[in-house]
Order: sequence, then structure tokens, then C-alpha cells
Amino acid sequence: MEKNVDKPIKDNRDKVQAGHSSPLNSYMVKFFYLIINPDKISYFFGKTLNLSPNLFTIIGLCIAFLSAFYFALGKFVIGGFVLLLSLLFDVFDGLIAKSFEKTSAFGGVLDSALDRYIEILQVSGLTIYYDLHGEKYFSIIALFYVLGSFSTSYIKAIIEKHEGIKCEVGFMQRLERMMGFVILSVFSIFNVHIIYWGVLLVAIGSNITAIQRLLYGKKVLKGL
Repeated sequence: MEKNVDKPIKDNRDKVQAGHSSPLNSYMVKFFYLIINPDKISYFFGKTLNLSPNLFTIIGLCIAFLSAFYFALGKFVIGGFVLLLSLLFDVFDGLIAKSFEKTSAFGGVLDSALDRYIEILQVSGLTIYYDLHGEKYFSIIALFYVLGSFSTSYIKAIIEKHEGIKCEVGFMQRLERMMGFVILSVFSIFNVHIIYWGVLLVAIGSNITAIQRLLYGKKVLKGL
């Protein structure tokens, strides 16, 4: 009689990177594998406990509410590290889904939708803080950021509706924007206005990426 022996846990870092062309993503994956073992953690939650990846997506959103709360209070460093924790859950939902064949059409929609909520929450938290401290113009920066963020995602989705076409162009994708928040929050210990001007730079980069994707779409969709 054969024994039911679990297979060795594989190195799934290629699955973590799948679907992400961002150079920063590969460095982030290496960093996560250096400090923790995502495969063992995902195996425990995804295989042993048989948890849904959608649960991790929702937990990531809940944590993002907390980081936005800290941003609104002006506790930027804490908010940044809490946001980083939220991004970790974003890694695990995809890893569990791809490693244990738990991917679903709705899971993809849920992940994409909550990604937008997480981003807007962070900007909202900062807007509340700066508004309470008399920095009224930050709301304009926040609006500019939102326009860039949504445009990059929307243009990508429209272009990729055409079979066989991928749109990963642009240097300011979601991961870069979110890590921008984390890095800026750490440097805010020197001056709270570092985040103010940093978000403006990220907003400019996001809108440039949107334009890059429009031009890319014009090129690849020509004649269709």
C-alpha cells in the first residue's frame, strides 16, 4: 500500500513574478525570498489550511485601511510599514492562487478592483492630513495622482482586451507607485513635506506612463 507523501515545496518565485514586467518586481521578489520563505508560508495557508486567495486580497485591503488611517494622523513611518505589510498579502494571494490552482476569473477582478481601493485610500489619508494642516493644494495633487493611476490601469485593460497583446510599458506602474509611498514615508522623518512633493513626482510619472501606453496602443492596434 502506497503512502500519501507530500511533495517537496517548490521554489515558486517565477510564479510571483508572472504577469509583472516591472523591473522593481523582480527585486522585490528577491527581497521577499531573502527575508522570509514565501513558498512555505503559502503552502501552509493555501495547502494545509486550504484558504482562498481572495481572503488574502480582502485582508490586504483591511490592512490598507489601517495604513491610510496612520497617514491621516501624520504617522507616516508607521503608515508606510503597514502599507508594506498590505503589499505582502498582495504577493501571497497571487502566489497561493497560481501555486495551488486556485485562480479564477472573479479572483482576478477582485484583486484588480481592490488594488485601486488600496491606492486611493493612501492618497485619501494623506489628503486628510495635509488639509487639516492648511495645505489645501495637496487635494489637487491627489486628484492628479488619481487620474494618472486610473488611466494607466484603464488603458492597459482596454489594450489587452485584444487577444495576444500585452501592455506593460511605462516606468510608473502600480508597484512603483506603492513602493514610492513606502519609501517616501520613511524619509518623512526628516521633513513631512517630502511626501507632499514626492507624491507630486509620482503623479507626474503616472500620467507620463498613461501617455506612453496610449502611444503604445496606437502603435500595436494600428490596422485592427
